[in-house]
Amino acid sequence: MKHLRLAASWEPLVFLLAAALWLAPVVVHPTGFPFWQGGGYSDLLITHYPNAQFLRRSLLEWGQLPLWNPMILSGAPFAGDPLAGIVYLPNWLAVILPGALGFNLLFALHLAWAGWGMARFLRSEGVGDAACILGGLVFGGAPKLIGHIGLGHLGLVSAVAWTPWLLLATGKAVRADAQIDRRWLARAALAGTILGVVFLADPRWFVPAGLVSLAYGLRRIAHSHPGMPRAARRILLLGLLASGFALGTAASLALPMQEFLQLSTRAHLAVGETTSLSLPVARLLGVLFPDPGGPPEWTAYAGAAAVFLGLVAIAGRAKGSLFWAGLALTSWVLALGDQTPLYAAVRAVIPGVGLLRVPPRFLFLASLGTAALAGAGLDRLLHILDGRQARRARLAVTGLAAVLVLLVAGAKIASGSIPAGWAGSAVLGCAAAALAFLSLRPAGLPAQAPERAASEGARDPSPQDSAASGRPRAQGLAAAWILLAVVDLGWANAGTLDLRPAEAVLTERGDLAEDLAQAWPGDRIFSPSYSVPQQTASTAGLELADGVNPLQLSAFVDYMAAATGFDARAYSVTLPPFPSGDPVADWGAEIDSRQLGLLNIAAVVSDYPLEAAGLTFAGFSSGANIYQNEEVRPRAWVEEVLGGWRPVESIHWSPNRIALRALGPGTLVLSEIVYPGWHARVDGVEVEIQPFEDLLRSVPLPGGEHEVVFLFRPWSAFLGAGVSLGTLLALLVLWARR
Repeated sequence: MKHLRLAASWEPLVFLLAAALWLAPVVVHPTGFPFWQGGGYSDLLITHYPNAQFLRRSLLEWGQLPLWNPMILSGAPFAGDPLAGIVYLPNWLAVILPGALGFNLLFALHLAWAGWGMARFLRSEGVGDAACILGGLVFGGAPKLIGHIGLGHLGLVSAVAWTPWLLLATGKAVRADAQIDRRWLARAALAGTILGVVFLADPRWFVPAGLVSLAYGLRRIAHSHPGMPRAARRILLLGLLASGFALGTAASLALPMQEFLQLSTRAHLAVGETTSLSLPVARLLGVLFPDPGGPPEWTAYAGAAAVFLGLVAIAGRAKGSLFWAGLALTSWVLALGDQTPLYAAVRAVIPGVGLLRVPPRFLFLASLGTAALAGAGLDRLLHILDGRQARRARLAVTGLAAVLVLLVAGAKIASGSIPAGWAGSAVLGCAAAALAFLSLRPAGLPAQAPERAASEGARDPSPQDSAASGRPRAQGLAAAWILLAVVDLGWANAGTLDLRPAEAVLTERGDLAEDLAQAWPGDRIFSPSYSVPQQTASTAGLELADGVNPLQLSAFVDYMAAATGFDARAYSVTLPPFPSGDPVADWGAEIDSRQLGLLNIAAVVSDYPLEAAGLTFAGFSSGANIYQNEEVRPRAWVEEVLGGWRPVESIHWSPNRIALRALGPGTLVLSEIVYPGWHARVDGVEVEIQPFEDLLRSVPLPGGEHEVVFLFRPWSAFLGAGVSLGTLLALLVLWARR
């Protein structure tokens, strides 16, 4: 027991060191931004860095927690944007620490959290210390996790890291219920709270995490509740309590996001758009062979050592092996999207699956299942298998090694060359097979077959006997397997990340951004070719009418489609959409300078020449053409009763409050998007906001000078925050009284 406590106390440090190994390029250059080796873009730069920078600026300059974000797409709700990350508290590290440092620390901590959680979970399943460490290393160092770090998917990596902790809490809740333990209410509440935290980190992982938690909980219930009918009421209460705490914890993001989602283009995804990024069937070979330079979304490799140990777990009938094998297999099939009927069935039955859009993200669950199998397999190897189990294990290991060698040989014969990563995987696979054969030699009775031992009256060796007689050998084998897994994952992850200096990526086209900021301070900019990167625009204080975000207001997309000539029928995360996928390819924009002018767009910037009435060529900077919009309107103006308009000169802007003084009579138009939660007061009296051109905010003004204030007070954000806070207090009360 003392040894167990010592091992457990050192586990966090072990996984922190492992995370440093998986993120070796980041450790060497902690201020650089991680990119996928073959990638030109990263969500870390496009979205997360500008959001953190805007949040920091809002707190320091205006003293406000921003609920509205004006930086892209002419403004959108910040509180309802899941990529804003303001309600997932660890993300505030990126606000406190400068540049990439906070983000890199977040990635490292979440990898360590994932590995440690997996180790803790396996220990709760009865797996030994060494096997727990190995399982944690396999999950925390999963190439898919590292690949998504290269894509800049901060929220997704964070959410996935909580999955083993969710399973651990689910198992403890079911166990406490089965034992009629008074703590079962608190444990059920904790499991639900962790699922809610998953939602706060990234709502896209809420459904997969909830599904695996439900499946695991049902498995544990089936094994621990033999009198199921009598326990049905308590089990139902357990599920309802966990669900309630999950929804309550998630409310601070879920309520404003739901409001945003219903008004966005994401709410109208066609069936084909939800599976357009499905895993190609041929990519399932990635389970056995890593694909250096391949798209991280399609990464399926979990390590040769893990796969071989998983086969041993199944052949040795390790506890839960069929469940974890079923999870991995189901995840691989779901990753194929509409190429099998399973995904369509899941999408039809489970709410929210149709909004996920990238089926291969179920491969995270395959990594989880493989890690659990690897831990269980090593645990079986460190104890004596009976003759039948050992023969099955040897056969499975031999078969897989033969498949690896034959596939590599076949590739060599067919194409004359071996694909990158295949040779290394074959070598590691053969090493794993050899180590498995070495591990399958009995530790307690080295020269005596079980049948002979029985005929001579020898007793069957117990696990304690095996541990006592073969401890040095078992420890050596455990160390060898852990070393092989570390080498395997380190090799697979070595070519994934490319660290790029902050001074290079944060100043991409910085001269262009500075020129625009000096020429048109306070006005919006539009580019049909993503000529001003979002991170650069954020640094320069530019507000963009274009942008990249999965949630875009439908009314704004329709308006911009009419003003610039793109097709708004198909879903796109970019505005404007880029039909060829290349932003600098001319897609034939048809600019309506008046419509853009109403949005306070003073300049249009393009990597290719544009021709449109109302646009005047104003210069060339950093390889981009700059055009001045002669039809631009100020940020606010008054539409006069007899026609014409006059500008509003006095405006005090902040994210949640815009105050101005305007002279009536007429209609005051504010070049900001209409959205629920915005309220207007004229001389202290609340008035109804009317849409202007079906998009902008306006209020009527009587004659004379008036003070007009626009306030953003979304009920969804405030109610959600109150519900989440109340849920947290309820959890604390339950644990205090347990």
